[in-house]
Amino acid sequence: MSANSSRTNVSLPVEDLVAKIESQHVPGEYSPASSAANSRPASVLEKAEEPATESQAITQRPTGLKWVLIIVAILVGLFLFALDNTIVADVQPAIVEEFQSVDQIQWLATAFFLSGTALMLPMGQFFQIFNAKWFYIIGVIVFEVGSAVCGAAPTMSALIVGRAIAGIGATAIYTGSLFLISVNTNEQERPSYIGLTGAMWGLGTVLGPVVGGAFTDSSAGWRWAFYINLPIGGLILPILIFLVPDFDAQKGKPYWQRIKQIDWIGVILLTGMIVSLILALTFGGNQYAWSSGQVIGTFVTFGVLAILFAFSQTTYMPGQTKERRVFPVEMLFHRTIVLLFVLIATSAALAFVTLYYIPLYFQFTRGDSALKSAVRLLPTIFTLVFGSVAGGILISKFGFYSPFYIFGTALGLIGSALLHVSNADTSTSAIYGYTALIGLGAGLYSQAGFAVAQAKVPPQQVGQAIGLISTGQLVGAVISLTVGGTVFIDNATSGLTQLLPDVPLDTVKNAIAGTAGAFFDTLTPALRQAALNVIVQSIDKVYILTITAGAVGFVASVFLKHERIFIAGGVGAA
Repeated sequence: MSANSSRTNVSLPVEDLVAKIESQHVPGEYSPASSAANSRPASVLEKAEEPATESQAITQRPTGLKWVLIIVAILVGLFLFALDNTIVADVQPAIVEEFQSVDQIQWLATAFFLSGTALMLPMGQFFQIFNAKWFYIIGVIVFEVGSAVCGAAPTMSALIVGRAIAGIGATAIYTGSLFLISVNTNEQERPSYIGLTGAMWGLGTVLGPVVGGAFTDSSAGWRWAFYINLPIGGLILPILIFLVPDFDAQKGKPYWQRIKQIDWIGVILLTGMIVSLILALTFGGNQYAWSSGQVIGTFVTFGVLAILFAFSQTTYMPGQTKERRVFPVEMLFHRTIVLLFVLIATSAALAFVTLYYIPLYFQFTRGDSALKSAVRLLPTIFTLVFGSVAGGILISKFGFYSPFYIFGTALGLIGSALLHVSNADTSTSAIYGYTALIGLGAGLYSQAGFAVAQAKVPPQQVGQAIGLISTGQLVGAVISLTVGGTVFIDNATSGLTQLLPDVPLDTVKNAIAGTAGAFFDTLTPALRQAALNVIVQSIDKVYILTITAGAVGFVASVFLKHERIFIAGGVGAA
């Protein structure tokens, strides 16, 4: 596939890019450039509200079995990314027990999301500046390297570094999967393919605890929860290398000129800003008091970097142009895109908090093993996947998208409220029902934003829209898990130390982390029940986050435009 595709590079002026694409046009190939060449460049506000209404399929894509293999390889890569989102949820106790590092337990999940969140927006630039196929392949390789480091980690610190490396590769896989599908499909068929990516994301995310629990309880051990990525990644690499067509909007341009297009100042400031915020949220109340100099200093650093980042994205900076800024400022003028960012963040919060804390609830209240507690997520698995697939198909068929957001956020809010008022004696079937509501609700709109955003912006802004929406998803996950972990550990530690003042603090923390299950057996029945109530009440408080997410999402969904989209395929008019 040559550069005459339906996706263009935002770092080039529209006319220059159109001329470049047309100059490389092969007779018989479809190119959207001919229709774009007759229009003037839109202003920022016009770009923000102008929908992309043309069918923009790329006819150079392989067909038949080759196309099926490409889609399968992309979906498998996305599955591995999704699997690693939650695979540590059920292996944490085993890891903490081996390394005796309970104070670092939050970093097992946070490190993975942190690196991904910091680089999500720059990834949108990278895929439009460099050859998308080979950049995607590099992402798979980096992810494999990170997985190998995790599996072989001799210390908790090494494991955390491996998780951060894997997070970088996973971000490239995630963004690249959506990008490659976008440039190879038209607007009518795209929602169905996006629905498949949503289903695979949902399936991998909810199966993560199951797979992690299975390895932890088996003779293979927890390390194979990371090693499993290596053979699977090795299987899809040949398909990616030999079958996926090239997409390079700047074919022929020297790489040193492409590298100059990257907003390095913005990338560095954005990365530092996100890292500072997550460090403050992770350290606060856990390793340091909220009023400590370390936490306050980290928050101040975040504030300073946020101001500098905003300045860099809105004023002139050396070697930078408006088109090259890492943050798509013009998207802030687009009501739908802003709302989609907020909504996908709420969907992630609903899904990830549930997936991390439901197994923990069953381990404490039912004495489940790592595998059995993860299997309890099956209602969430089925409803999340069903909702994602159904949402993609129905939006593709009918063109209306706002009802899925309204209905989905309402279900998530109801399910979260019910979990918040549950206790240790709540029936298992009731918990299944509550989680099924959250799974279905989050699934209905977890991936819809990608298809909607691509139909609402011009082709030259698709990469930025994908990057921004993807960032919203990771922001929702990392903030909800970071804050949720702090809320749970703070409340559980405080409650248990008050209940058991003579028990050493390390023993209490190990009990909370799940590595000292036998400790509860040493308590009297009355104390054991009281301690269990403290744990469950601490988990209940975490669901305040999902209640908030559901409520914010519902309000945001009401403000979406109630319209039909994807007129190119004859579905409806925007």
